[in-house]
Amino acid sequence: MTKLASAYIKYLANVKHRADKTIQNYELYLRRFLEFIKKQQIKSMEQVDEEQIHKYELYLRKQKFNAKTQNYHLIALRGFLRYLQIKKINCICSTRVNLIKIEKKPIEYAGIKDLADLLEAPLRIMACRIIQARDKAILEVLMCTGLRVSEMAVLRKSQVDFKKNYIVFTKGKHERVLFLSNQAKHWIEKYLKLRKDKLPYLFIGHDKAMQNRVKKEIQKGLSSRSIERIVKKYAQLAGIEKHVSPHTLRQNYVKKLLMQGKSIENIQKKLGNVSANFIDIYIQ
Repeated sequence: MTKLASAYIKYLANVKHRADKTIQNYELYLRRFLEFIKKQQIKSMEQVDEEQIHKYELYLRKQKFNAKTQNYHLIALRGFLRYLQIKKINCICSTRVNLIKIEKKPIEYAGIKDLADLLEAPLRIMACRIIQARDKAILEVLMCTGLRVSEMAVLRKSQVDFKKNYIVFTKGKHERVLFLSNQAKHWIEKYLKLRKDKLPYLFIGHDKAMQNRVKKEIQKGLSSRSIERIVKKYAQLAGIEKHVSPHTLRQNYVKKLLMQGKSIENIQKKLGNVSANFIDIYIQ
């Protein structure tokens, strides 16, 4: 069973090109399922029946996971069972795994004025030029690409093509291209001209701790948490009452693509091969 789970994880990475974070989560969820099954003295997936699935659902509840986290575990199990069916391996049908019904909260998008105020906020504060340029560039890039905050944190200068105005993400043979707005390109270029370091990351810190890392040639970009704080800081300075985060900007990006009439498949590719279920929640 462990070998089958490992094969499925490789399938997600090499065939489905799922994001690294998604793969890590699926590994965790499936490991918990396999550990539970072994305790039930089940030795093969053929022995997993509806009773075992029900026991696993009860087990997840007893772990005090919230409904959303329980569903993440069950979705990973569903995907694993579908994979086994594709490979002609006898197992219970994936449709026998039932998800917990969760009342969907309406998505709160940031308004056009709020977004405009957010983008202008870095230029309205008293800060050194390099901080202003960096933060302005971060907001512009998040706005026009819908990047995950984790992707922004590891973005390298070499991934930006300034002649063609796009960012490239490569994973194996899979390539994902995201186009930059003229404003995003302008502020990235302005920010990089102010940089004196040779670090490969597109966005870095400029505090004393970072300066020490640069001297020691420790290659490290901004953390995801730092980027989240930057977005929150300027949302507050702009007087935006709604909660605004990098994910909020990603949601607005999805809404924009849907309004432009882009296909679900096209949006999936732009977002990094997310599931169709992820896009469905935006279609209201």
